[in-house]
Amino acid sequence: MLNKKIKIKRVIGICIFLLGLTLPLKDQFSTISILLILVISLFVYYNYSKNNKKTKFVFLLIPFALIFIRLLGYVNGEIEIATKELVRAIPFLLVPISFIFLNEKNVRINIEKRFYYGLLIGVFMIMIICEYHVFNEIIINSQSLGYLFRWRYLNFNFTNPVGIHPAYLGILIVWLITITLYSNYISKRFRIFIVLFLFVLLFQLVSRSALLLSVALVSVFILKQHNRLLKFIFFGFITAFVFVIITHPSDYLRSKFFNEQDGGIVFSEKNRFTRLEASLKVFKMAPILGIGPGIDDKLRIQEYKKADDDVAYKNKYNSHNQFIEYLSTFGLVGLTIFLIVLVILLNMLFKIKDKVYFFLLIAFIFACITESVLERTLGIKYFSILISLIIIKYINETNSSNILNGSRS
Repeated sequence: MLNKKIKIKRVIGICIFLLGLTLPLKDQFSTISILLILVISLFVYYNYSKNNKKTKFVFLLIPFALIFIRLLGYVNGEIEIATKELVRAIPFLLVPISFIFLNEKNVRINIEKRFYYGLLIGVFMIMIICEYHVFNEIIINSQSLGYLFRWRYLNFNFTNPVGIHPAYLGILIVWLITITLYSNYISKRFRIFIVLFLFVLLFQLVSRSALLLSVALVSVFILKQHNRLLKFIFFGFITAFVFVIITHPSDYLRSKFFNEQDGGIVFSEKNRFTRLEASLKVFKMAPILGIGPGIDDKLRIQEYKKADDDVAYKNKYNSHNQFIEYLSTFGLVGLTIFLIVLVILLNMLFKIKDKVYFFLLIAFIFACITESVLERTLGIKYFSILISLIIIKYINETNSSNILNGSRS
């Protein structure tokens, strides 16, 4: 019996590791990993948890709420598009169900740890692939190393070989940096090097929101340390990057990070406000339940054309704001449900005093302000994993507290 449990734990660990590894690499592979985890979780539930009344199914109301938002799309939206959106949102339900089932104490493993190792290797594989293409191009074209900081090797141009959106990779890196610093999964002597490598990658992605959050997080962490050398290395590293941005002969970095306008410095692109305004006009057409998926895009594109935003019109951009995206597509009802889910998750973390995941959830909310995160499969899968980890942490912490309080009484 003991050997069987050990084997099951190994299989669970491998599946979770594969989810982390494949998440940033290939959508189809990460989907297969989720399905494998679901299968093993159902096996665990059938053999170990089927008669366990302590299983907290009530927490599945959180992912069900996210699925319900997509169901609102059938009210006014195009049926075919609404169905595609619903299918794409299935990880909202599958991942939390799997994680809750796998959290059975008889075969419980540290899911976060396995996922961390897999994701860390996956992100470094992406970095190696992208860096290889960059340096290969520089060598072929006999360019200087200064070209590393020009537009042709940064942002979307940097991630083209793997086809991942820079902002979404930035979200994953914020999670990695946070867990690297605030866990014991990596030896202390190697943590700073891993974080620095991840910062280099963030810089090449030109992911402003992720960089800002990571700098704030690491600054707080470093300031609490008594190691002066560590403080010198990190802040020297940040100073060097700022110096490169300001002094580099190419205007790309300055305009991308600061977007200079009329001599002032702002942190958002001028056209973003036009695009948000277009989505708000669409929202006003059906404010309660929204205009629905499919139709929202068509109407938004028409508004881009009226506003002479040729870039957004030709590329058929979304709102680049998840809150406005839900508001225009699913109306006040959809946005309210999403906000309630976020408040519930924040409250759960506040109750168990988990500062790390409180920050990670705030970081996700921050990302939702600048990107329509849940309009891409990678964003859906990441948020599914994030809320799943929050749920099982809350279950474990509250169970431990109840046991402790029971023993005292």
